[in-house]
Amino acid sequence: MREQAVIPKTTDGVVLRVRDVGRANLLLVVLTREYGVVEAFANGAKNAKSKLVAVSQPLSYSRFIFNRRGEKHTVSSGEIIHSFFAVREDIAKLALSFYMAELMQMLAPKHERADDDLRLMLNALHLLEKGLRDNELIKLVFEMRLLAQSGFMPDLVCCTGCRRYEDEVMYFYPRSGEIRCGNCRAHTLPQPEIPLFMGALTAMRHVIYTDFEKIFDFKLSGPSLEQARKACEAFVLEQTDKTYSSLDFYRSSAYSETGPVEQDEST
Repeated sequence: MREQAVIPKTTDGVVLRVRDVGRANLLLVVLTREYGVVEAFANGAKNAKSKLVAVSQPLSYSRFIFNRRGEKHTVSSGEIIHSFFAVREDIAKLALSFYMAELMQMLAPKHERADDDLRLMLNALHLLEKGLRDNELIKLVFEMRLLAQSGFMPDLVCCTGCRRYEDEVMYFYPRSGEIRCGNCRAHTLPQPEIPLFMGALTAMRHVIYTDFEKIFDFKLSGPSLEQARKACEAFVLEQTDKTYSSLDFYRSSAYSETGPVEQDEST
């Protein structure tokens, strides 16, 4: 039988996950620009003298050269671009980064271009590392924008009942991804709902409808930040129909540093 040719691929990517394979090897799950999510073996990467040690660290951003034989990929070489090392020095930031990586691994395309996904991941990690935005704000922007560009676009333009654009309080339904005003809420079948002040709703609209370059360009605090946080997290859990161990890790980390993160009993 004729041996399959080895096809080299060069691309930039962030390591989302690392798994042990035997005594010396690692399996990397990498979010790449040209090829989306790729699994690749880093042979010998557990050896301290290996040239692949640096590029095989979780959350590291590197330029990889993959060799592909059939459906199997291996890392032949790599050059670190940015390690995001400072994120690892803060337990809450590290936990949030792992959650974002887990969510990205689930939603990003496999073996297709993922320019916006990689850009979103890098921007979020940069803001976390530099402390330029509140952790919760980074989290809700990441969640909503990733779901929106992955095909889970909520309808936040106006009340789906009467088409009203704003009210003192609007109600968000994470199961259907729609909003309703106070009057139309009374005619909605019972389901989990989250009340939103206009500050929280405006922020969520901004995240999913504005140009990519501006998605983090706003401030939110107090009750509005808490409402938006609850709504975005509930939307993720409803739309992906999955629980995330990394999210539990983040919650416990946030609790240990700042006190309990209030949970929404309605969801």
